[in-house]
Amino acid sequence: MLHTFKAFLLLSMLVMLSFSHADVSNPRFLAVSFHADWCSSCKALAPKISKARAKAHLDQTDVLFVKLDLTDENTSYQAGMLAESLGLGELFKHNNGKTGYIAVVEASTGIILSKITKNATVDEMVVLLDLDK
Repeated sequence: MLHTFKAFLLLSMLVMLSFSHADVSNPRFLAVSFHADWCSSCKALAPKISKARAKAHLDQTDVLFVKLDLTDENTSYQAGMLAESLGLGELFKHNNGKTGYIAVVEASTGIILSKITKNATVDEMVVLLDLDK
């Protein structure tokens, strides 16, 4: 029984190592979505941002996509803690509960580089999010 458990642990470690990425680094940019389930602008923005991410292969760049859920008091509290842990506490506080947009932020400074709303086209979103160019 002990040998089976040791074999399981060894196999688990090997699987975890095979999925680890040595080239993963800290993000240079954050795309912070201020979202709520009841927000019609959020509902319009979501499919467009998904298309932009796929079109420009943005999930394989140094842009970290973060969703701060402001749907209700509980999710807002959790979103505030997540924002604080990512160094976005001031951005979260100044946002004052607004939803329906994505703030593109330089991770090291917290400076907002751009805001993306539902009015942007997919191609415009790609340009605003493809920050390595």
